[in-house]
Amino acid sequence: MRLFAPDDKSFAAVAEQPISLQELVQLRRLAVRSNGFIITPPELSTVVVAPVNEAELRLSTLRIHPCCPLLCMNLGSRQALLIRRRVIWGRPNELFATLCELLNSGERVPYEVLERSVAGKISPAAVAELVRMIVRLGGLLIEPL
Repeated sequence: MRLFAPDDKSFAAVAEQPISLQELVQLRRLAVRSNGFIITPPELSTVVVAPVNEAELRLSTLRIHPCCPLLCMNLGSRQALLIRRRVIWGRPNELFATLCELLNSGERVPYEVLERSVAGKISPAAVAELVRMIVRLGGLLIEPL
């Protein structure tokens, strides 16, 4: 994910770092768990997403499907965020872990709480872009306050 790569060379290097077989097995297990233990991937054509800008996000709450938690894990010098059997790769960052911690409680979380929790470390535009990406993958619901 380009959000956490300072340049194209760093971004390309993320994909070329080796991972062990044990890490790959753990990634597979977490991927299945992130989809409610269903082996087949979700049909993304059923996900209806209305475009949401940052101002609308600030007036919204976020929640996940109870059976499909967001999960993250470290693999070498990169981090993976698992959303319904799909992976978003990034360099190690606080946003993935914060997202998982806040949303996996099962409660509705105001978007501003997420934004404030990573303020000064991750830009608001990057937070909004990641949230919209997770919504497109069917792992997050945006609801009005």
